[in-house]
Amino acid sequence: MGIELFARALKNKASVKGIRVDDHEIKIAQYADDTTVFVRDKESVLELLDFLREFSSLSGLEINTSKTEAMWLGQWKNNQDTPFAFKWPKEPILSLGVFFSHNQTDADELNFGAKIRDLENSLHTWKRRKLTLYGKINIVKTLGLSKLIFNASVIYIPTSTESKTNLLLRGKLFQIIFCDIMGTLLSCQIVTMTPKY
Repeated sequence: MGIELFARALKNKASVKGIRVDDHEIKIAQYADDTTVFVRDKESVLELLDFLREFSSLSGLEINTSKTEAMWLGQWKNNQDTPFAFKWPKEPILSLGVFFSHNQTDADELNFGAKIRDLENSLHTWKRRKLTLYGKINIVKTLGLSKLIFNASVIYIPTSTESKTNLLLRGKLFQIIFCDIMGTLLSCQIVTMTPKY
């Protein structure tokens, strides 16, 4: 509950400037006890650190400096400075389930590539089981698509990822669900559906 109060106060703190995305200013993103803060400039970082010290003295909550990582974004992405005693890793940073990197290919692979391979393996594993239609649909939703949905809802989906997922789902998913049912009535044919976006 204390961290929610911090988030509300930070959003209203004019001296800490967030980043602008379209017409919106983004300062903070949270999930459970994980917090990611986006600031526009070094002055805002200093204001944020002062605000964190003040908040800590009132609430007893402290920033875990051993887990705190920072990354330069936008026009500063090539900046080599490492101020504020934060970790400044060269490899991608994981924040709230999403990898951020200056190398878009690496970020796409971490955010989607591994999840697509995992989806394919899950579908292949469950294909051998004799499940009802309801069971197959639940497997696809819980073990397959759920791994992609969060990232797909918060970050840009690369065209290659969209194509791979569509091919996978149109092929294996519909074979798994419909071939057993339709196979007794007709010869098994791949059923495809075009999703509407």
